[in-house]
Amino acid sequence: MILQVDAVTVRFGGLVACDAATFAVEEGEILGLIGPNGAGKTTLFNAINGVHRPRSGRIVFRREEITGLRPFQVARRGVARAYQVVRPLNDLSVIANVTVGACFGRENLSLGAARTVAEEVLASLGLADKAEVPAGKLNVAQKKRLELGRALAARPALLLADEVLAGLNPQEVSAMLAVFRSLRERGVTVIMIEHLMHAVMNVCDRVVVLDYGKKIAEGSPQVVSSDPKVVEAYLGDPKAAQRFLEEAT
Repeated sequence: MILQVDAVTVRFGGLVACDAATFAVEEGEILGLIGPNGAGKTTLFNAINGVHRPRSGRIVFRREEITGLRPFQVARRGVARAYQVVRPLNDLSVIANVTVGACFGRENLSLGAARTVAEEVLASLGLADKAEVPAGKLNVAQKKRLELGRALAARPALLLADEVLAGLNPQEVSAMLAVFRSLRERGVTVIMIEHLMHAVMNVCDRVVVLDYGKKIAEGSPQVVSSDPKVVEAYLGDPKAAQRFLEEAT
């Protein structure tokens, strides 16, 4: 077991964004974290990587409690995050952006060693030919890969991927899923927040479902997609429910 989330609760005033969320992640697993908008998925990621301090509960990574640590401390222990809304350092080159990720990652690399890692990551993501291009000149799909590259350059044992497929066309989604499969083959554990159910069905080993901050289901993608509680949760948003039902079949 690489990560254990034990009864984690996050409150913002009177709002309970995560309500005693509990689950575990096995080494080398791809876990899907799904639920309707506002279910608490991103808040839970923020608790894991130190952006929000839980009101109660424990987060244990590789047998060390990391509850309440700051983001840079969590990153040094081997947890990296790719964000849904990409915010590259637009005026810096693509390789400089990824080098930054390597410098502040698990291995505490020197600048020279970090650049070498950045070159390897860019090659693996098909961005080697864009290395010296200012990050702000990339298109949406390329910026998504850059965001993932910054996280991977940190050489994480656990990657938190927050809707990295959002805004991509089917071909780009397929390419990204191939990257996630290669990460699993290399032993990197992934938790991915995703609304594209066909992607979840194709790449995730297990799925955890949140609704109003509570875990309402957990299991294989096939079992979860047919769980009445999960379908009911999505029915609160007609468009999401329709998309969920179409993509799960």
